[in-house]
Amino acid sequence: MPRTGTLANRMPSARDVAAILAIPERTVRDKWREWGLPAYKIGKHLRWRERDLYARGLTARPRDTRAGPAITST
Repeated sequence: MPRTGTLANRMPSARDVAAILAIPERTVRDKWREWGLPAYKIGKHLRWRERDLYARGLTARPRDTRAGPAITST
């Protein structure tokens, strides 16, 4: 049975990509071609594959938070 919602299957919007990269949404819309990030047009909206963001090194892979928050000693 295919898994849904996995990193490979998510298609975030410009707003979502901006949140992932912690940059303004306008920057995503202006720079995605320069970054070599393939975009997909769904209707009139641009979408990107989340795995492409990580494959191009634009952001670090999300850490697994299922084990709970990391505990650091001070």
